[in-house]
Amino acid sequence: MKNKGQFQMMESVMFLVIFIILAAFLVVLYFTFSIDSQKAEIEIAVDKDSIDKSQIIFNLPEIKCSEKYSNVNNCIDLLKLKYLEPILKSNRAYYYNIFGNVKIEWEYIYPDLPGVNVLFDSEPENYLRKRPTELPVNIYNVNTNTMSLALLKITYYN
Repeated sequence: MKNKGQFQMMESVMFLVIFIILAAFLVVLYFTFSIDSQKAEIEIAVDKDSIDKSQIIFNLPEIKCSEKYSNVNNCIDLLKLKYLEPILKSNRAYYYNIFGNVKIEWEYIYPDLPGVNVLFDSEPENYLRKRPTELPVNIYNVNTNTMSLALLKITYYN
């Protein structure tokens, strides 16, 4: 009789131990998946923010092509772009409010002309990550009435 009672008591204790271990494992698993999903949501939000800022840059009236080439996708006027560089430097606070912590560069792809042109640079001293985005753009040269292909490099800092 005594052994049967001890066996049932031991059986109950083992059941509770296994149940507690299983419950702890499930709690850890739940929080792991929860943290991973939050990280994924943060990445999606950062990607959306970078796309939004890219659209802001493309739709700046300061660099958009004139009416003649307004139907060309991602068209940037070279003359406006050249004149925008000193404006960005003199009105840095205004454009920082629009762009945030971002570095904007552009480089010719065709014709292959050397050099990277920095348009705006507000790289912070400390940042968690940088997210580069490269977008092809059409560069219209008013002086020669030609189109060139360039790469607009936008680096976002968080």
